[in-house]
Amino acid sequence: MHKSTSAKMGIGVKLERCFSVVLVMVLCEYFFYCGRAGYEPCTVKKGFPKLYNCRGKFNDGNGRIADVRSLSSPTRYMIKLKNHVSSETVDEICLKAERATAYAGYCIHKYKKVWLGMLIVMEGEQLLKLLNKEANVVDHVEVEGTFRISNNVTEVNPPWGLDRIDRLPGQGFLNNLFKVASAGNGVHVYVVDTVLELSISGKTFHGIRCTHQEFWYQDGSVDNKGKRLSRCLMGFDAIGDGLGTADCNGHGTHCAGIIAGLKSGVAKNAFIHPIRAMSCDGSGNYGSILASLEWIGENAILPAVVSMSIATKASISIDQMVDNLVNNYGVVAVAASGNFLQDACNYSPSRANSVISVGSSNVANTMSWFSNYGNCTTIFAPGELIASSYNGSDTDFATLSGTSMACPHVAGAAALYLGLNVDASPSEVRQIILDSSEPNAIGNVKPSTTTKLLNVNMKDPIVDIHPRSIYNGSEGVTYSISISLKTRPSFNVFLTPYLVNTRIGYFQPVQIVFNTGSSWSTAQTIKIVFVKFSDFLDQTSVIQWLFTSQDPRFALSPAGVIVSHDTDVCQKTSTNSCGQTANTPKVIPSLPFYYVEDSNLYENVYDSSFDKCHSSGPDVVFQYTAPSDMIISASLCGDDSQFDTMLSIYEKRVLSSGATVLNQVACNDDYCNIQSSLSNVSLLKGHVYVFMVDGYEGDGGLFDFHVIRPTEAPISNLVSGKIATSTVLHKTTSIIHEACTSWTSRSCSTAPRVAIPNTNDSYFWKVVSWGPCDKTCGGGKQDFELCNYNISFGCSFAHSISGLLMCETQ
Repeated sequence: MHKSTSAKMGIGVKLERCFSVVLVMVLCEYFFYCGRAGYEPCTVKKGFPKLYNCRGKFNDGNGRIADVRSLSSPTRYMIKLKNHVSSETVDEICLKAERATAYAGYCIHKYKKVWLGMLIVMEGEQLLKLLNKEANVVDHVEVEGTFRISNNVTEVNPPWGLDRIDRLPGQGFLNNLFKVASAGNGVHVYVVDTVLELSISGKTFHGIRCTHQEFWYQDGSVDNKGKRLSRCLMGFDAIGDGLGTADCNGHGTHCAGIIAGLKSGVAKNAFIHPIRAMSCDGSGNYGSILASLEWIGENAILPAVVSMSIATKASISIDQMVDNLVNNYGVVAVAASGNFLQDACNYSPSRANSVISVGSSNVANTMSWFSNYGNCTTIFAPGELIASSYNGSDTDFATLSGTSMACPHVAGAAALYLGLNVDASPSEVRQIILDSSEPNAIGNVKPSTTTKLLNVNMKDPIVDIHPRSIYNGSEGVTYSISISLKTRPSFNVFLTPYLVNTRIGYFQPVQIVFNTGSSWSTAQTIKIVFVKFSDFLDQTSVIQWLFTSQDPRFALSPAGVIVSHDTDVCQKTSTNSCGQTANTPKVIPSLPFYYVEDSNLYENVYDSSFDKCHSSGPDVVFQYTAPSDMIISASLCGDDSQFDTMLSIYEKRVLSSGATVLNQVACNDDYCNIQSSLSNVSLLKGHVYVFMVDGYEGDGGLFDFHVIRPTEAPISNLVSGKIATSTVLHKTTSIIHEACTSWTSRSCSTAPRVAIPNTNDSYFWKVVSWGPCDKTCGGGKQDFELCNYNISFGCSFAHSISGLLMCETQ
């Protein structure tokens, strides 16, 4: 640096004696010392390498002995190896850390040329293990510091979308500035940018034009030939048509520009990776999406975000893979809600639990006319008339509209937060984005749709809600929640929480108020009452903790989640095998019974070696004790069943020896397409029956199971002495394959007599309806179908069990 430049910056000649590069100047300023002032190391343990930048970071008492065990959360350390050590040692230490063979952690950067060492993330206890194991090769350790100059970003006359999402309380909607305290430094964003169906604005198919000027480094970095370096790094091509990750349409470059473009981007220092999952003519399949997500899982560099402009019809495979990428690999997932003006819950991956699903808003602060909506839309972001980079040339720009444009705004926001909070989990990133969003910002939304708009001023809320979410609640129970403010308000603050699923429960009281007096800091309690349901299902809802005040700091709406578990049917856990075997079944309390669950939570216990009614899928076992002689129907044919099912019923007997015996009563493989159903099965009073749900050839997933009794005849206006009676005319060993019950207004006098059936394995029967309750016929209770032998009209018997045929007599 020339002295004249230093003088202009107000640094003076002293700086020349300390450093010769601007970056080190910043570090000198940050650490409050330079030159001979020294680095003031701490001692970890006698004989251990020195630890630098440790002041204020440890409970060290005298400031010299560092208690690294006090750092239980992962911390970033720069470890310098001794000069004589081979560069291969860097890889060896990083591999040991990642495999947790001697110590656990992961390397973010490896340095092998100018400086030998690595930047590693680990807990304090793991650092002690590393230093103990590698003391002979480690020179010193430094706790990584931060500097702020290159992170602060202010852009004049930005695209309107950027201008809208940095609004501060009290400001106008647009002020021709985009100002953020981070630039997404060190964050990797994987751009899977594919729409598998026609959108409102047409087809889109993608990669990224990595040479575009929008993806250059802010500081003007060049390679050894003077060519500008790009932050667009290695990607993946799931198509294999020879074009690699190049953008043959422009949409991918446009979305990447919104994430990380120098002019059009939210996180201007983030790295981007092109993931191409569609061919240029718009052809492709779900498999290419899965291949792309698989590659990200294997190659992602943390901290990482995946941005998906994808709107396929609901796909369990895509949803599961995205959820696994988030929950098992720590990648934040953001997706477009879709451009179909329909419920986003009908599309993947916006319906996946782990995804931040983004709807589109316009400059008028209303929902875009094409945007999907509903409970599965997490947040809105600008998506209409968005200017960003395009693929025509390295300086090309275009203006496009769609939820594909809204999605990368949120992906960029996630990168901003991760740039300053490298160890934040996906759930923490999701929560801070929702907490920092602008409440009640979007108008013209559909029912059950959020009104939150993205805001990149991501700070912890100035209210404390404990607990904010209840994940293990039980229906019929009341829970208390403590609410407090972290700073004194200028005006009264009102909290009016509400549940998106209003059926699940209610708040007592419905509103609480914090005033500006001396009691503002006193915590208040609000109760949530979980309603008791009779449907045997768990209930889930989002809570919006809606704060309102004339003090703009308290105009916020943090979100939470509550889960009200059914208490009538046991839940399988790591310590409770409920529902796994006939000895530990889920007990059916009463009929009708309706239940939805995922069979993949269970194991395969009963297979074809048990009997022909089973295969290799996971088994879920239910049990019911009949309170009377009855006829029931059991079915897996509901809308939520998603795999090839098998259903069987057994009578359960426990021998004096304690052994359990299961005698098969009925079973079915495919009745309604690939799902199973059993109709009109006879159960005897006091007998215990076991129902087993299985999957064909290892199949499993969500299933919809219900058990019901046939309809009872209407009984009203009974006249003494004129009531019809029921008599057992014949015992049969048959059960009909499909329900034949029907009620009409046919009078008793016209009902045909019931003939004694033949005892063959198959019959054709005609339903005989009960007559209305009138003066000549009193009606009665129908215990079984009244059938007349009639080959030309009726229902086919398909299975055999013990039952009773009941008939009406006059």
